[in-house]
Amino acid sequence: MFIFVFAVGLVGCSAGQQTGVRTPEIVKTEDATDAVDDSATPPQPTEQASAGPESNAEPVTPVEAMVGQIAGRPIFAHHVLEDLNEQLASLGRRLPPTAFRQQAGTLIREQVGALIQNALVEDEAERNLGERERLWLEGVVASQRESFLRLYGQGSLALAERRIVEVTGQTLQQNLRDIRTRALLSTYFDRNLRPLINVTRRDIERFYRDNDATFNPPTKREIQLIYVSDESAASELVQRLDAGEPFAELAASEANGYAGKATPIALESNDTMFGPNVDPAVMGLAQGEWAGPLPNRGQQWFVFVEKLEQPEQRSLFDAQVDIERALRAQQERELQIELGERLRRDASFTDEGRMTRAVLDIAVARYSTP
Repeated sequence: MFIFVFAVGLVGCSAGQQTGVRTPEIVKTEDATDAVDDSATPPQPTEQASAGPESNAEPVTPVEAMVGQIAGRPIFAHHVLEDLNEQLASLGRRLPPTAFRQQAGTLIREQVGALIQNALVEDEAERNLGERERLWLEGVVASQRESFLRLYGQGSLALAERRIVEVTGQTLQQNLRDIRTRALLSTYFDRNLRPLINVTRRDIERFYRDNDATFNPPTKREIQLIYVSDESAASELVQRLDAGEPFAELAASEANGYAGKATPIALESNDTMFGPNVDPAVMGLAQGEWAGPLPNRGQQWFVFVEKLEQPEQRSLFDAQVDIERALRAQQERELQIELGERLRRDASFTDEGRMTRAVLDIAVARYSTP
């Protein structure tokens, strides 16, 4: 069954947890409130010294370098790069340095923008948190912590911490921070954004009409044709088809007057191209069936449906719930973007282009092949 879903990027991980990236333990998303000098030049990428004179380890470009700050929270290169690791590594293998720098710069700029947006919205949600909501969040985190211990450690903290990293790729504390962030933002959006969402019946109907091909995709066929010039040739063809000879072999023979021979013709359900004697016959055939002789254009036609695809059709009644959900999600995303733009006007954060350039230098050194 087809379900129409908009891609909606939920705003809402901490500055150290944006877009799925993880914060190193030295960065405390709750306590790192000391302002970072925005005028300071972010550290440039350098190569770590090898482990020692006898070590064969290759130098590694560090990604722990701080590249800026958002609302007083330090932002490190790995906050931006970790979610892009596979893409950048693939680009670095395939592209020359100049092309890599251009494409990587676009990816990194988008990631930095999302990082700023999400961090500012989370900071706003935290500032507007009431005491009762704060206590509720603490309860949610405590409950989830107990669930993790039962599920992954049978009550043992050490076992749980080891197994949860193996299963989720994140530490226990990182998972709990993600859970708290999602609950925090959901609470904030419930109070401040979602009451502004309004999807009417007319909106749903308009969306259905505008996307008719999505909800009612056409039937697709691949057919083969045979033309013969007289009734005796048509009778002989019927006998051979009834005897089980493959239609494609007969279509490929010189006796077929159709110039395309056995080459399939692709049709959609709204295609009416052969005439009133043939088109209805084509529409009535299942895959693997043939019809003929059909008098048409002074000849006797035979048609064969080699392939038939009939996608599911969805009425407005069937699709309305999914459409409403998609439109509500779209409106929420638009409200989140508007909120982020408003917060940017009064927020303190390192210039977006400057952070992008600092991370890009590190990405070039780390992923691009000279």
